[in-house]
Amino acid sequence: MRLFSALLIFVCCQGSFAQTLQPDSTIITRLLRDIKEEQVTAGGGEFYAGSFPTRRHFAGFPPNNRPDNSIFFTGLISFTLQSVTNSFSAPQLQLALQVLQNAEQAYTYFQNKDGKPLYFFWPRGKPIMPHTLLAQHLTSHISTAEDADDTVLILMGLLNQNDSINRLAKNLIDSFANTRFRNNKSTFKKYSGVPAYNTYLGKKMHSDFDLCVHTNVLYFALANNIPLNRYDSATIHLASSMLSNQEHLRQGAYIAPYYVRRPVILYHLARLMGRFDIPALNNYKPQLVAQLYNELALCKIPMDKVILHTSLLRLGQKPAPLVINSIETFTRQDDRFIFYQARAGSQMANPFKQVFLNCNRLNYYFYCTAYNKALLLEYVVERNRTR
Repeated sequence: MRLFSALLIFVCCQGSFAQTLQPDSTIITRLLRDIKEEQVTAGGGEFYAGSFPTRRHFAGFPPNNRPDNSIFFTGLISFTLQSVTNSFSAPQLQLALQVLQNAEQAYTYFQNKDGKPLYFFWPRGKPIMPHTLLAQHLTSHISTAEDADDTVLILMGLLNQNDSINRLAKNLIDSFANTRFRNNKSTFKKYSGVPAYNTYLGKKMHSDFDLCVHTNVLYFALANNIPLNRYDSATIHLASSMLSNQEHLRQGAYIAPYYVRRPVILYHLARLMGRFDIPALNNYKPQLVAQLYNELALCKIPMDKVILHTSLLRLGQKPAPLVINSIETFTRQDDRFIFYQARAGSQMANPFKQVFLNCNRLNYYFYCTAYNKALLLEYVVERNRTR
């Protein structure tokens, strides 16, 4: 009996060890197939064909979890896949291209009504916050507009990049920069007159800053070799000031109200600073590396570990590889892993923003398991690049 028990333990350990050591190429293929399977194939339901299902959780009373027909995560997944396609094998590339091509079916529902290369978070002309008790019925009374974040993520995820369209989109984003119509009253007073990018692209919208949105627009401009102008320089200066003051660590909800959480903010900064040489930000790389390691030491959430590892790899570090015993351990919906959120006070002028921004019972959290898989795929590709 003892011999049988020992043999059984040995076999189980061998199986677990073999699973741990499955090749990264196998993991990548599995993740691409899973992502493709989660993509909506036919419209007519809650989501458009080509999009990825998103759920929105309301943290107040009564708490609820509803489908949210938004395009944000679809754009993010496409952008993420585009950024790593040069590392795929031929069969993997074919899977990725199918996902990217299918995603483009959905974008038209979110595009500016006049055909400008600007995109809404929710479908054009449809209710905001679908399935809410109140907000969806106030759509016609609330000023809404396309936003810089969805715009650049979608454009960077397109199969066929168009320089003219990209430059037009950037000019349009610049045309709504802070100080063009009004000064930002929802940020620190010292930043209210900085002509940095606004999150929302509408004349009636309140000026609003988000550090992570800033990194995405800067990434878009630099990746497309768009000449930098005064709005880019102002945004870089603003990011530099926030890093210098460590406001990204202490005031995450205030300076990045749509991303908030420290691992997510650090991930955005590392994604930008790891790829591009930005003199005004380069001096902060050692500080950012130290902050990533500190955050990783405290980390309890599997997907946070993934994005922190990816960030360190992008900054030239070699953290001990994550052991991927089970893809589901990392990619299943974990309510603690909040990559994107909406807070009641995000656009409010001070002092109301400071009061309402941290009312957790008024928060909405957005989840997409397909994006979790894209993030894990991104990590596996990055660690292969550095071997």
